[in-house]
Amino acid sequence: MVNFNLNNQYYRYNEVIKHDYLADSVWFFVPGYSLLFIAVLLASRSLVMYPLYYVAAYLGGTLLISLLCFYFMHIPEAGYYVLLLTGLHSFVITSVGLMSLVLLNTYCGLNAPLGVWLVSLGLVLAAIADALIGLYWIYGNSGEGYFPQIRYINWIIYISSQCLVIHLAKINITYKLG
Repeated sequence: MVNFNLNNQYYRYNEVIKHDYLADSVWFFVPGYSLLFIAVLLASRSLVMYPLYYVAAYLGGTLLISLLCFYFMHIPEAGYYVLLLTGLHSFVITSVGLMSLVLLNTYCGLNAPLGVWLVSLGLVLAAIADALIGLYWIYGNSGEGYFPQIRYINWIIYISSQCLVIHLAKINITYKLG
């Protein structure tokens, strides 16, 4: 409900970011995406399949990509609250998007079954949808955002991602790791 901004409250935290209310949605999306991350770990059985150096490389890559993306889109004057929450979300959603590679790698890479590819695509689309929010809705147009156009684009991508990711549970039942 936060994203709908039913009270039409803008510039709540400072006079730089018009749609700064979106930072509040991080309190809801980070726990959800964290659970999705754990679900992908369980579906890929990554806890037992990958050595520590692989996990370290994954986390390092996630941190590097999320920091670079955040660096190039943020506005330093946005305020600590908005910067902290959007920066945290940048890391979390990048980790979810990159889990698509872990999932594909677990299920034979390029030879992975179609269902695995579709769920992996859903993970990537979720990351893209949230990147669009940060880049064009929160920080876009010098903090004014490109609204309402970006909302429609975002919702198409986000809902598509959720329609694909929901099939994650089926992967564990349908496909056996060999």
